[in-house]
Amino acid sequence: MGNMSHELDQKLCSNGVTDEPYRQSSMTGKSVMAFDISTIQKDEKDSQLSKGMLLGIAYGAAVGGTATLTGTPPNLVLTGLLETYYGSAAGVNFLSWFVYSAPLALLMLFIIWVWLQFLFLGWRTLFGCFIKGRSTADASVENMIKDQYKRLGPITFAECGVFLCFLLLVALWFTRDPKFISGWASLFKFNGLVYASDATAAMLVAFLLFILPAEPPKFLQCIWKSNDPGCRDALIDWKTVQHKMPWGVIFLLGGGFALAKGVEESGLSKYVSASLVSISGLPIWLAVLICCLMTGCLTEVVSNTATANIVLSLLPELAHSLNVSPLLLMFPVTQVASFAFTLPVATPPNAIIFATGELRVMDMIKAGIGLDITGITLATLWVNLIGLPYYNFGEVPAWATQTTLITEMQSTVSTNGTI
Repeated sequence: MGNMSHELDQKLCSNGVTDEPYRQSSMTGKSVMAFDISTIQKDEKDSQLSKGMLLGIAYGAAVGGTATLTGTPPNLVLTGLLETYYGSAAGVNFLSWFVYSAPLALLMLFIIWVWLQFLFLGWRTLFGCFIKGRSTADASVENMIKDQYKRLGPITFAECGVFLCFLLLVALWFTRDPKFISGWASLFKFNGLVYASDATAAMLVAFLLFILPAEPPKFLQCIWKSNDPGCRDALIDWKTVQHKMPWGVIFLLGGGFALAKGVEESGLSKYVSASLVSISGLPIWLAVLICCLMTGCLTEVVSNTATANIVLSLLPELAHSLNVSPLLLMFPVTQVASFAFTLPVATPPNAIIFATGELRVMDMIKAGIGLDITGITLATLWVNLIGLPYYNFGEVPAWATQTTLITEMQSTVSTNGTI
């Protein structure tokens, strides 16, 4: 690491770049990451390690996010569309999705680790962590990490407050409607309707962040030293939210929900479902595989958020024609929308690591195409092996038959294929 830093200083001086502007530019993480990685001379082994680590970060971010409803945009699209079509009757919440999707995410993460390790470092290093003895370089890296950890200092009052708010949010999500007992959402039930959702918990914790202090109050300063006793700032302020909030993602999700409503109201979903009526004669597992393949191919050239908005809005009508639960098609398709590993445009993490300049498109294709096939296969198998027997996805639930948004297909569509 010391040699790397010295080499970086030499390159900065040779290019006429002073030390002070470089330190200032370290505040912009992506540009510094791109500069550091792309300008330092590395041998082939270091280059392969860099590629493997970058791809591991991107793939881990995409796959790990599928474990929770708030992890990736396609999951948010799923919940939004279910709310649009069926209200809260579908019963998909943070806990139910986590129980279904987290095991598959863990399995995919393990497969990704084995594949990247084998592809970029070779099979001999696959079990290197079990080999006794360490090289001098390993010891130097460990010492550097320990030194950086010590520089962080003790946990601050603000960090502790944010962590407790996070734990509260997760607890509220898991206990809102755990199914096996009545959750706290039942306290807000009126006329048969529940007026509390996962968004209720998120908004409550968000308000707490605006209220709780960033420095310990006076009655706690005897046990928790304050760095700024006169500070009265909250854990977060509106200025920070205004500049850090990804407003573009919110508008993209909202536009997707509007698109889904337009697809349903215009009759386009019925027209597409009528065009796919031949699928209704296929076995259920094959119909699911076709939907996953279509999603997997589309999400490689279109962002996963846009893919989820387009495909998921068509599946309720298709599930109606197949006489199965809409979740049988929507769950695996949502997962596959995030299992996009081949091209930079597929997911935001892919675009970020590609912007470093360390990876070529062929590197991503070589590493990702096998994982794409694996993800599609596992998502199809998972919903057939777990969803059908344990979640009764093969049966049409009452909430899908009673909704007013899903009706019988118009006779004109079935006869002449026109709207």
